[in-house]
Amino acid sequence: MNIKKSHSTMPSLFGNDFNNMFQGFFRPMVHSNIWDTKSLLPAVDIEEKDQFYLIMADLPGFDKNDINVSFNGGRLTIQAEHQEKSEDKSSDGYMLKERHYGSYVREFNFGSHIDANEISAKYENGVLELMVPKLEQTPEEPARRINIH
Repeated sequence: MNIKKSHSTMPSLFGNDFNNMFQGFFRPMVHSNIWDTKSLLPAVDIEEKDQFYLIMADLPGFDKNDINVSFNGGRLTIQAEHQEKSEDKSSDGYMLKERHYGSYVREFNFGSHIDANEISAKYENGVLELMVPKLEQTPEEPARRINIH
């Protein structure tokens, strides 16, 4: 037996979110929207310390050589690209070829308060760890009133 969910052809202010709102009270909602970019991006944690920012990005399946990290104009960019090919042949003439491709780009705007020359990176067990040192801040001068003559 196939059950097909029908949708009204009349426009609604609530759409399916109205129905989904009530589902959450009784059971966890399963979110499987393949177009939701949050579900496609690996997790990134950013922790602010006194002297630096600690960034941890999950990049499973990537090799260290597949990852490029750059800092330009106050923006930290993490890029990773991986391509894998495999081919199996058997004696009966059957052949299987598979290709896998994955890419990832994330950017973070830190502005001009970063010591770009001291940024360090480490990649281990599928996790990229970046230490992004802050520049020492000079105290801001209080606003000064300018007299108009």
